[in-house]
Amino acid sequence: MSRKEERVVATVTFVVAVIALYASSVGFNLSKRPPVSPLNRCINNPRQIDCATIQWAIENHKDTNAIPTWSDLVPYVKNSLKCPSGGTYTLGSTSRMPTCSIRDHNFQ
Repeated sequence: MSRKEERVVATVTFVVAVIALYASSVGFNLSKRPPVSPLNRCINNPRQIDCATIQWAIENHKDTNAIPTWSDLVPYVKNSLKCPSGGTYTLGSTSRMPTCSIRDHNFQ
């Protein structure tokens, strides 16, 4: 092998090693994400329920005092929204946020 070919091989090997090192560090960082706390998940769920309630009211021509049932909101919510700490949500009207039965989970 000539010196030029050796340099090309060395350069390619170095680039592949750098890419592999970067890819392994990215994978490691993604696997080490901190878990979302139950409180934060519970705070986010009423926001999603509220958005589903508003969308339901708009599409069904409801006024601001209308309160949907859980079955009304099923088409508008992707995942089952349950309080991770065991609380239950009370639906509100389109002008009022839903609440959780656990007092510390309500930040309105």
